[in-house]
Formats: sequence, C-alpha cells, structure tokens
Amino acid sequence: MTTQLISPEKDPLGKALLAFWEGKDVEEIKVMSDLAIDDVIPVPYMFRSYEDMPEWEAQALRLVYGRVLDVGAGAGVHSLYLQEKGVGVLPIDVSPGAVDVMQPRGLPQARLAAVEDLTEEKFDTIFLMMNGIGIVGVLEGLEDF
Repeated sequence: MTTQLISPEKDPLGKALLAFWEGKDVEEIKVMSDLAIDDVIPVPYMFRSYEDMPEWEAQALRLVYGRVLDVGAGAGVHSLYLQEKGVGVLPIDVSPGAVDVMQPRGLPQARLAAVEDLTEEKFDTIFLMMNGIGIVGVLEGLEDF
C-alpha cells in the first residue's frame, strides 16, 4: 500500500475546500469509488460543528484516546473538536488544499502527509472518518492496512 500525495493542480477536494473557505459558492463534491457506492458530499458539510454530526460520528469521537492521528482530515472538523477537548491530535491529508484550509482554521500542526510517511511517530488512536478508508485502495488491501 502506497498513498500518493496529490499535486495542487490535481486536487479537486482541496480546491473545493479552499473556495468555500474563501467564501465562494461551492455546492458539492462527488466521490466515485470502486470500493463503495458513489457519494455526493455538500461542501458546507465538511465544515460542520460537533452538534451537526450524526450520532455515530459523535460516538466515534468520544471513543478516541491518547494521541490521535486523524487520517484524511479534510477541513479538520474532527481534529478541531478533539483539540477543543484537550486531545493531542495530528491531522494529515494528502490534499494540499485541505492542509491549506486546516492551518488557518486553528490546526497549525496539520500536515501534508500520507499515513505511511509517519513510521517514526506513535499514536494511540488512528481516526479514519468519512471516505478515509479509501486509502486502503482495494478491499483485499484492508488486511495489510
């Protein structure tokens, strides 16, 4: 399993997040995958608060412990919540635009990185939310991951 960082020119998620962050009208992101059903995510949803999260998502956040790696952090909604609660969290994403949004939102520690890049760091919880499991690549890669 090797996750590639995305180049800024080929970063539709990052471009949508940045446009929304800059106050531009951006409606949705279409996610197409051979692992799951295609999905449409309203861009404002990527900036939601804890109160606006579904119960299963809020429950997942309540279960984390110790130092947390937020993989595929997007706009940083989960990391921001955890940071507010005093949890040590490192948000990472392969999207340069996502990192460019997270840092001014209050996550200066956000990194442009793939999970494989962090071999020297230790975490108690690895948090994969929304489409984060897509880093596995193919269903057969889940066990290796």
